[in-house]
Amino acid sequence: MKYLCILLSFLFCFSCSSDDEVVEITQPMLEGKWLIENSEEYFSIEFNKSHTCLIQKITDGESIFVYDSYTFNSGEVVMEREGKLSNISIDDNSISFTLTFDGNQTNLTGNADVALVNESEINDLFTRSWSFEFAGGDGDLEPVPEPGVHIFFSKNGTYYVNDFLEEDYSVIRYWKWADTANNIVCFSDVADFECQDEGNYATIASITEDSLTLVQDDHVDDFTLILSAIE
Repeated sequence: MKYLCILLSFLFCFSCSSDDEVVEITQPMLEGKWLIENSEEYFSIEFNKSHTCLIQKITDGESIFVYDSYTFNSGEVVMEREGKLSNISIDDNSISFTLTFDGNQTNLTGNADVALVNESEINDLFTRSWSFEFAGGDGDLEPVPEPGVHIFFSKNGTYYVNDFLEEDYSVIRYWKWADTANNIVCFSDVADFECQDEGNYATIASITEDSLTLVQDDHVDDFTLILSAIE
C-alpha cells in the first residue's frame, strides 16, 4: 500500500508539471504567411528564415507593407519597430497571439496561407532576406552604400524590396520558379501569374547560406544574407 501511494503521488506530480509546460515558439513554427482573420487593421504577417517579417496593415486609410526584423525573448517575438507578440499559440494551420504596439494590446488570430514552393534545399536557401552588397552591369560592380537595399523572399511567393537609401521607398512583388530545376526565377507585379506572361527573369549563378548571385539582363547583382541574432 505504501508503494502504491508513492507511485500515485509521483504520477500526479508528473501530470501537473506536464500541464504547466510552456511550448517554446521556434523559427520553423513561425515561418510562413499568416492571414489575419479578426482585424480590420491587420491583413497578414509573414516570417522567413532570416528572422525578418513582413506585415500588411492599414495606416491612415492606406494599405501598407512594413518590413521588420525580430528576435525571440522569453517566449515572445520582439520586433524592432512593430512591437511584440506574446501569448503565442501555433498549430499547423492557425496562429493566435497578443500584439503589443504603441502601448496598445490586440488579440489576433489567423490562418496559414498555402506555400507556393515545396520543402527542398534550394528553397530553404533562397527564401530568406538578402541585402545588396554590390550592384552593376556588364561586370562593372560597385559597392552599395549602407544600409542599402534589403530583399525579402518567402515560400508563399512574396518578393519585397525595402530601400533604406530612399526614404519610404518599397516595392511589393511576387516570384515563382520558371524551371523545374529551380534555377530561374520570374517576377510579377500581381500574385496570380504565369512565368511565360512575364519578361522579368533572373538566373541563380550561385547560392550558399551566406551569399546569392543573380544574373538578370546581362547584369550581376550580388546579395549578402541578413543575419538577425536571437538574443
